[in-house]
Amino acid sequence: MRKLFAATLGVLSAVGGFVDIGDLVAASQAGALFGMAHTWVLLVGVVGICAYAEMAGRIAAVSGRAVFDLVRERLGPRVALLNLVASWLVTVVTLAAELGGVALALQLATRLRACPADLVGVGR
Repeated sequence: MRKLFAATLGVLSAVGGFVDIGDLVAASQAGALFGMAHTWVLLVGVVGICAYAEMAGRIAAVSGRAVFDLVRERLGPRVALLNLVASWLVTVVTLAAELGGVALALQLATRLRACPADLVGVGR
């Protein structure tokens, strides 16, 4: 029963970290454009985050240290830097998705339609 509870907690944490307002708005827009063709992306993302959260949680619980600290110690500073850069890129992409989701929600709420060419004066 404890293993089931631990797995359930990991799944809930992963879904809570993976599905937010930007993802909901972007997923609804993509669903409107592509139908169910991109459902596999959401499923693979949730399963991947669940697996990573479970592994990182176990490592942190057993060692008492953060995963990044162990990567730097065991694999060296170059791999740790690669890990840090990848984490930063994921954060930037998440920020872009969040901003896009908020912009789309504002556009849908206010019914404003702006063409990117109109914003920069191209094509006049």
